[in-house]
Amino acid sequence: MRIVLEVEAPMCEHVRGALAPDDVGAPPGIEVRSLCRDGRLIYVVEVPQEPQALLRAKNTVDDVLRSLKAVLGLSGDER
Repeated sequence: MRIVLEVEAPMCEHVRGALAPDDVGAPPGIEVRSLCRDGRLIYVVEVPQEPQALLRAKNTVDDVLRSLKAVLGLSGDER
């Protein structure tokens, strides 16, 4: 299963760099990638196709959104 989050992020590479440490702390079996394209930050979360992975995916997405909100809030661009 693949979950894609896409948000406007001025200074995207800086925002991505601030969030990069979170990418390596994903639970086992979950892959998190991020990239910048046209002023947008795109996060891709991939999890195995198994029922118990759904909760881990939800928790990972929640963590990404919390971190993103904090970083954008610090930059004065919270939406």
